[in-house]
Amino acid sequence: MVRVSGDSMTGAGISDGDELVVDRARRPTDGAVVVAILDGELTVKRLRLTRAGVVLAAENPAYPE
Repeated sequence: MVRVSGDSMTGAGISDGDELVVDRARRPTDGAVVVAILDGELTVKRLRLTRAGVVLAAENPAYPE
């Protein structure tokens, strides 16, 4: 389980303080909500697989990809 801190995923219905069940056995797919390690910290983002590479996208326009 991971407790959410912040508001970058409010557009996906994930709010500050929510608890997420994480299944590490599932392979991430394009468009899935993922828990990733970025700069040594956990982050929850929408996974976008593009020709240019992997994009971790917030579901709040106030946050950059």
